Amino acid sequence: MSRFGKLRAWVGDVPIADPLRRNHAIVLQLFAGAYCVGALLIELARLWGGSLHTSIGTVVNMLSAAVALAAVVLLRRGSYETATALFVWVLGFIQALAIAVGGLQFSRDGLKDVALVLVLAALLRGRRALWSFVGIFIMAMAVAYARDRGFLGANGPRPPPASPEGIFWVSALSFVIIAIMLDRFGLTVERALRDRERLERHLRQSEELFRVAFQTSPDAMNISRLADGVYVAVNQAFADLTGWPASEALGRTSAEMNLWVDRHDRDRGLEMIRRQGGLRAFEASVRRRDGAVFLCHLTADRFELGGVPHLLTITRDISAQRKLELEAAGAAAALRRSEAMSAIGSLVAGVAHEVRNPIFGMSATLDAMEARLGTDPQQEPFLRMMRRELDRVNALMRDLLEYGRPPAVTLIKDEVAPVVAMAVRSCAPAAEMASVRIDNQVGPDAGIVEMDAPRLAQVFQNLIENAIQHSPAGGVVRIEGSRGGARSAVRVLDSGPGFDPKDLPRIFEPFFSRRRGGTGLGLSIVQRIVEQHHGTLEATNRAEGGASVTVFLPV
Repeated sequence: MSRFGKLRAWVGDVPIADPLRRNHAIVLQLFAGAYCVGALLIELARLWGGSLHTSIGTVVNMLSAAVALAAVVLLRRGSYETATALFVWVLGFIQALAIAVGGLQFSRDGLKDVALVLVLAALLRGRRALWSFVGIFIMAMAVAYARDRGFLGANGPRPPPASPEGIFWVSALSFVIIAIMLDRFGLTVERALRDRERLERHLRQSEELFRVAFQTSPDAMNISRLADGVYVAVNQAFADLTGWPASEALGRTSAEMNLWVDRHDRDRGLEMIRRQGGLRAFEASVRRRDGAVFLCHLTADRFELGGVPHLLTITRDISAQRKLELEAAGAAAALRRSEAMSAIGSLVAGVAHEVRNPIFGMSATLDAMEARLGTDPQQEPFLRMMRRELDRVNALMRDLLEYGRPPAVTLIKDEVAPVVAMAVRSCAPAAEMASVRIDNQVGPDAGIVEMDAPRLAQVFQNLIENAIQHSPAGGVVRIEGSRGGARSAVRVLDSGPGFDPKDLPRIFEPFFSRRRGGTGLGLSIVQRIVEQHHGTLEATNRAEGGASVTVFLPV
């Protein structure tokens, strides 16, 4: 840095916070320095010309220079009021005293100094000081005029300058004109200062409003530098949402805090900001400090803070909202499915009812044939096959009727475990024939639910029978029960190959079956009964192999 640059930095380094006063202090220092240098040069010129002697001008110059230096010292210490008062008032009284003592000739020669004092008074001390000095200088000139005329001196009049009255009136008029001009200037400056003060007050109010809105917003808000993503401000909601206190979040980036579950979301958001200048309707998964993950909706706008691009981001947790939307969509889909299945069920029930009469007639005819033919070895295989097929068709008709016109349920609070045990006993013969073991682990901890016990037993019996059919010989069908929150859960686990992943969305559809000879109505009827109990069904594949079907019932 050059010497001039160092001097300029030194002059500007004053401990004054107010910007306007700081500017005044800088100007005053420069003026004081120039005044001292000018006074020194004048006295050196007098010395060079051989005319140096103790005169009023020399005394005024030396005193004024001393006052200027004292004012600079006070400004360097931050005493603005004391410095400006000392500089203006003392300098003004020195000039007034010099005029009164030196006479009209001195007042004429020192007019420029008087004008300078008036300018400083208007600039630094205001209108009252300005007009006070106008009065002081006019009175000083009146004293000088009286001394020049000998009115105040015992030694008679001093040699007056040419036209003392003219000097008096011209000087006085000059003071008034200068004062009027400075007064108008002062009014303009004062008005500007008032406007500036009002703007600063409004700015402070706006800053306070922003601070309050920022800190008390229920949405997580943060301000980060666009260049490097460093957080420069976060609110309390941000700290609550992410688990990072403001003291630890400031100075870090979202990447350093590991907030993004998928880094591609961050890159995609930055690209959108570069392209559009902000974010709108941007959703991403965010990770809390404790590892919990939630879905967020982010909105961001770009702005400049101190000439540096920043980003104001608002983050809102929409996990609960999205869950409600999915539940509502699921409920709507279930309603549509129920309405469609109800229509199909009514049609199927009507068809089944009509088909049962011919089946009854065929069964009666078969009984008559068996009675007439007796135990004819040649006819017995055919009769047995017809009986088996009729039984299968009759079972299908019963399923169709039950699906199409399900009987009403009567819900009574009871324990889940005894109902599961009843279903296990019903399935024991089938399990024994298939060489499959049933492991019932459902106990009292499964809870008490509102149920129609026979209908709920039918649900568990159907699920256990399916598990037995899909388990290999020597396999195990395990039944587990638990209670979590407001739900009771009963799981039926088999040791078979599990569900085909492509079939999982369709396994509860009526007439859908991969089992040879299956009607595809068993799980549909199970789902209908569970829904009558205000519960839900869930079918999955286990990681260790086999299928799992869970019945959830409200406690």
